[in-house]
Amino acid sequence: MLLIVDDSRLNLQMLAGILAPEDYHVAMVKSGQKALRFIQRKTPDLILLDIMMPDMDGLEICRQCKADQALRHIPVIFISALKDTESKLRGFEVGGVDYITKPFHGAEVRARVQTHLRLRQLQQGLEERVEEEVARRLEQKRLLIQKSKLESLGRLAAGIAHEINQPLAGISMGLDNMGFKIEAGKATPDYLGGKIDNLRKDIERISHIIRHVRLFSRDQSLVALENVDVNGVVSDALSMLQTQCRRRRIRLRLNLADDAGRVLGNRYRLEQVVLNLLTNAKDAVEAKSAPAGEAADEKEIRISTCRRGDQVTLTVADNGVGIPNDQVDRIFDPFFTTKDPEKGTGLGLSISYGIVQEMKGDIVVESAPNGGAVACVRLPRMPDGEG
Repeated sequence: MLLIVDDSRLNLQMLAGILAPEDYHVAMVKSGQKALRFIQRKTPDLILLDIMMPDMDGLEICRQCKADQALRHIPVIFISALKDTESKLRGFEVGGVDYITKPFHGAEVRARVQTHLRLRQLQQGLEERVEEEVARRLEQKRLLIQKSKLESLGRLAAGIAHEINQPLAGISMGLDNMGFKIEAGKATPDYLGGKIDNLRKDIERISHIIRHVRLFSRDQSLVALENVDVNGVVSDALSMLQTQCRRRRIRLRLNLADDAGRVLGNRYRLEQVVLNLLTNAKDAVEAKSAPAGEAADEKEIRISTCRRGDQVTLTVADNGVGIPNDQVDRIFDPFFTTKDPEKGTGLGLSISYGIVQEMKGDIVVESAPNGGAVACVRLPRMPDGEG
């Protein structure tokens, strides 16, 4: 639909007649105020707009349309008796796409209208393709994040199973002891009460681990933002990794500042970042071997948080093999990895980088001066009182 706005009935009829051979659906209004009300109700495909009108001039109408997100895409062609360059420039400055001077020439009017309608169609097609491509890439990103998350859980499965087996063993032994005491007639109320409390604690521990793994592994298509306690996220990530570290004699040194603070984000995605960094550090210290004839250094991973101005800083450092200088610049590239194929796909750091960027932060990974590597994540800190 085309909308013609002009305070002259003769001009309206003339323009409608010029456009009649093209079989357009044409609407006509005689004032600026009526034009704005019409545009709000029925969005036209193109507007032919007179500049000089008594109640509101065409420049102001165009200015208001371009200020409205829902209307700014409508092409506006000015029609005016003003032929000076300054008037034409004012028309383009407020958002007009073309300028036709009176008296009208039918062929010229039709050609300009056809051109801008075609341009608008092409623009709409391009916008749709861009939206489709953005949606496709977001879906790919979501799938990659989920793949990386499940990969991490797969590699940590043995440690998680051990975390569950410990309280299960306690439950089994506790039930056996209670059975023996009951058979022997020595099960006092105090004894039974104490045992039941211990059993409940072991059951709650198992429930907590299963609940946390279930929530962490969930495919979060709609990412909920919340105030996240960074220290709490580090603790949750360590709960899935510390058993493996202990069994491999990797020492974990924690220095979590009480006033580190909270950040805005999704706690499970931030935990994925922490888990990726910790897993990389664990692999690095395990890959390091001592020179012949020398004792191996103690395997060590240091995790710290602190408050620095309006940021929360999370650091994961290790004394492992480090990162070769010629590979540092590629460390966040998708599918780039220095590990053996069975130990990683090269998605972890790339996805971690994207998650941190989404949280308006930054992440840096570099070799440490004395060997090993240091990963530093900096995130905007939530103001005190908003957590």
